[in-house]
Amino acid sequence: MKFPEKIFNNEVKDYIDELYMYQGLNKDYLYCSYIATMSITIGKRLNLYHHGYTTYASLWIAIVGYSGMKKTPSINSMLDPVINRDKEMYNEYINTKDEFEESNKPYDKLIVDDTTIEALLETLFYNKQLLFKKDELIGLLKESTRYNSGGIIERLLSIYSNDDVTINRKQGDKNRMITSPYLSIIGGIQDDLLKELSKGNNKENGFLNRFLFCFPDEMKRKQPFGKLDENKRRLYQNKINESLNILSNLEICNKISMSKDADSLYNQWLRKYNYNDQVDFNITGYKSKLEDIVRKLSLIIACSNDLRKVLNNKQIDSESMKKAIDLSYYFVHTFKKAQSKMFGNDKRKFSIETIKNKLLINKKLMPEVVKEIINSDLNFSQRELANELGISIGTVNKYIKRSRSTL
Repeated sequence: MKFPEKIFNNEVKDYIDELYMYQGLNKDYLYCSYIATMSITIGKRLNLYHHGYTTYASLWIAIVGYSGMKKTPSINSMLDPVINRDKEMYNEYINTKDEFEESNKPYDKLIVDDTTIEALLETLFYNKQLLFKKDELIGLLKESTRYNSGGIIERLLSIYSNDDVTINRKQGDKNRMITSPYLSIIGGIQDDLLKELSKGNNKENGFLNRFLFCFPDEMKRKQPFGKLDENKRRLYQNKINESLNILSNLEICNKISMSKDADSLYNQWLRKYNYNDQVDFNITGYKSKLEDIVRKLSLIIACSNDLRKVLNNKQIDSESMKKAIDLSYYFVHTFKKAQSKMFGNDKRKFSIETIKNKLLINKKLMPEVVKEIINSDLNFSQRELANELGISIGTVNKYIKRSRSTL
């Protein structure tokens, strides 16, 4: 499945076409890196408020591919305007260093590059919004495991939801509270190392379900030729710089709503895709996150294509919502592809673990779960199913008979 390129306007598309043609960079990587760029550009300045839920544009993105696919150059090419903005802020800090030292406050930054998790949390305390760029995401996982005696994974999960988290300080120092943090993540990972992401409790705690996997179906290396059109690069950089300038002058937490048509389209999608009777046990946990992800993507797409319109109308239009929904199908496809790498052909084992997690949340779903498993292609016998779910064969039979009586 190809990335739906038409969701973004020409300044973005033309620049990505140039990078693909003349630098041999993968288009999927470039588009997903652009999503991360817009995510940190928007930051906490805007949020989408919908039926009592506040959604920010923060996202976690994994760029998947074998070594030599130019994952990091793709990320850097799209983030370049934001990287340059950080350099400008650092130069300002150097020129007014005494003022910063008196306030005991580091200079503002938007991107943190390959730092430790402890240092990341410290920086997030001062900045409140960051993009964590990690060349190798597997390093983030290993470090999270190493530090997890202090609940690092749990705090990262809270940060994803913009919930307040506490930094445990060294002895003698006071603990610090990061209020409503905003953290986007982007980094590369080799497809052969995806299994490492599924180790430990990362399947059960929802860590994996929070990632958007950029995993192209076609991963051929393209030989670059010719010279990049500097005018197209400049148009792209101007676009991001203009957005940064406009948004930096706003107070944080400006509420954007959905238009009536966008709201209708979103609810239709929820009924058709997320709340239907067809249960795909392999992505049950992921589908529960898609509601939030589609809202995030709609905000990013709307701001990317016409930021001034969003600010003037204080709304997400139906066109942006439709594009966000279309893009969600791409990420469902790539999640399944990544999942097959992580779990191989052990579909039954992963499915039953997903089902058990679902039942932990609501045991009343047991009859529905039994019915769906029996009617699926997982090939569980009634005895196997009873053993896995911790119920008697008689109970399994009762649920099956009950489901047949309702047909």
